[in-house]
Amino acid sequence: MKKTVYIISLVLLSVAFVLPQEAVKMPASSVVVVKSKNKLSSKQLKTGQEIVLFVATDVMIKGKKVIKANAPVVCLVEDAESAGMVGQAGKLTISIQSTTAVDGTTVALSGNFFTKGESKTGTSVAVGVVLCPLALLCKGDEGDIPAGAQARALTVGEYEVAVTE
Repeated sequence: MKKTVYIISLVLLSVAFVLPQEAVKMPASSVVVVKSKNKLSSKQLKTGQEIVLFVATDVMIKGKKVIKANAPVVCLVEDAESAGMVGQAGKLTISIQSTTAVDGTTVALSGNFFTKGESKTGTSVAVGVVLCPLALLCKGDEGDIPAGAQARALTVGEYEVAVTE
């Protein structure tokens, strides 16, 4: 009997200390700032590869945190072309796909990172024709996104998020 009373007391106390939740409507096109923690390069990434970036700052709606900073952001490498011969520049396009709200809701996002390395085609051809054909083997710069780079993404659609803070 004492065990039953003890268990019921614990359950009632735990229910009393549960934080009340409030539903906050996150409108479509809410801004989510996404950042890279490491350098991303067209030399290492492949088209179609899935990578994880992070939310840069808390997303607040009506003073309530709906997405926490450092929440993982799922991204897709849309295009990764390594630098090529004759000074051709590398390029990299990363599409921002989704993240997770504080209540576990998956939030679809739309946005991207894009970079293109410096082309050295003109220099390679000019030097190759005039001085040495081996200059045609010169590569352009890779498409690199530095660590800490940020891009803005927008939420796709409206979301109801249960918040406790």
